[in-house]
Amino acid sequence: MAGDAPHSTRCPGPSLFGEPGARADTYRIYDDDVWGTITRQRLPIVERWPTAIEDGLHHLEEGSRGWRRMRETQEYFRWVAQETNELMDRWAKHRRELFADAPE
Repeated sequence: MAGDAPHSTRCPGPSLFGEPGARADTYRIYDDDVWGTITRQRLPIVERWPTAIEDGLHHLEEGSRGWRRMRETQEYFRWVAQETNELMDRWAKHRRELFADAPE
């Protein structure tokens, strides 16, 4: 898109760039905890699903098989979001213990 920010400013972590005259792409990592950063960046998407599903539930007959599946899906995404937040906290602690020089 015209005027769109470069990918590296929208998505910290690995960035793709080309060296002038090079025939291969090069990647740079701009974050010390790249996987933790990527996971946390995607968490808001998961956290929005329960609300979106709530909107859809109003169109289904309460107690129907479809309603039940949607409610279970809603609870699944709530659970995943909560567990992911807790998992990322545990990962940060584990990372600090494993790599003493890891930044906070």
